[in-house]
Amino acid sequence: MIRRVLLACACLLIWAVSPVGAAEPSPQALSIYEDGKRAYDAGDYTTASRRFSEVSKLEPENPRWHYNLGLARRQLGQYAGAEAAFRRVAALDPEYKKAEIAQKLAHMEDDAGSERGRSGHDDARVFFYAFGGIVLAIIAGVLIVRRRRRQRVAAHASKAALKIDPQLLRAFSARLDALRERLVPIEHAMRFGEDADLRRELECATDLELAVARSLAVPGADGMSASRLAARLDEAEALAAGARQRALAGFGPHALEGQGERVGCWFCARPLANAEFRRRLPLTVGGRTSEVLACPPCAEQAARGIAPELRGRGEGAGFQHWSEDGNFDPYAERHRPSTRQVPSWDFRPAQGIAPIARLAAGGALAAAGTAAVVSLLDLDAARETGLAQQAASAAARHARNERSDSIFRDHS
Repeated sequence: MIRRVLLACACLLIWAVSPVGAAEPSPQALSIYEDGKRAYDAGDYTTASRRFSEVSKLEPENPRWHYNLGLARRQLGQYAGAEAAFRRVAALDPEYKKAEIAQKLAHMEDDAGSERGRSGHDDARVFFYAFGGIVLAIIAGVLIVRRRRRQRVAAHASKAALKIDPQLLRAFSARLDALRERLVPIEHAMRFGEDADLRRELECATDLELAVARSLAVPGADGMSASRLAARLDEAEALAAGARQRALAGFGPHALEGQGERVGCWFCARPLANAEFRRRLPLTVGGRTSEVLACPPCAEQAARGIAPELRGRGEGAGFQHWSEDGNFDPYAERHRPSTRQVPSWDFRPAQGIAPIARLAAGGALAAAGTAAVVSLLDLDAARETGLAQQAASAAARHARNERSDSIFRDHS
């Protein structure tokens, strides 16, 4: 009996003199601490502070956890919280990291004093910036309100103006067809030579023609009123008349009677009747390089490393390059588009690019030695860039949908 009493007293004595928090940390506490330490070493002090706070609550008598919590808070500039954590360490074990804690408390007092001094000096600057920000916000708000008001007025006016009489629409369509009939022969006439003024008039007239065609396809969708449609048609007809006279004057009375070669830009199918207007463009796919003919706009785009879109018909694996259609007329297509556009890097013909390039060039590729050569376009690299851009766009759309749906979700 006496022996048991003595053993119990010895155990009580050992427990009384043992330092607080000397117990081994639990595996759960060590796991949380290790997470916080990895975050701290990586410079993620917010996560480190959160994890050290969790472990200090799990084992509040362990000074090590509070010390690390103080370190993380100090890195975040949370001096009051860091000081409280260090004071807690001293209360639990006065000898634990005594010198380090004293040094850090002194440094924090200096940092806090400097911060207060800077904030005092910056009060006037902060007020100035805040006042300037308010003024700019007011100005921006006024401009936005005025812009939206103008848009509403324009929308109402557009709706009223776009109730175009069907008979007037038919008249516009008839004028558009007649304009196309005048522009196509001018495209063929360019085979006689490159005239910068003639090319400019032809391009401007074509741009106006295509804009009117888009407006007439879905009247009112683009806000085009009847008066604006008429004005664009007037301008296009005047340009076409001027181009016609210039072609006759420059190339003779028979300039508009013949036809140019069936040669088109490998990408956009723009007719390339004039050899001076053609560009030779090397394409590489899967380590093999083929040469195609391109128009100057597509060639310039390719020179910047951007793959122009490709015209053709069909979907997916059944997509057919425009030149593979024996009845395709690039001169008519220029003024009455009937094909769709796809990324050129997504086109992988089984027979390779070279045979299709010869079809698109109509036999002119071999004789295109005088055409200017632009830098090589790597379609494989363009494919990687295009897929990355598509993935980024899809991720952005998903993020927008997530944000828009969040208001309907429950919160815990």
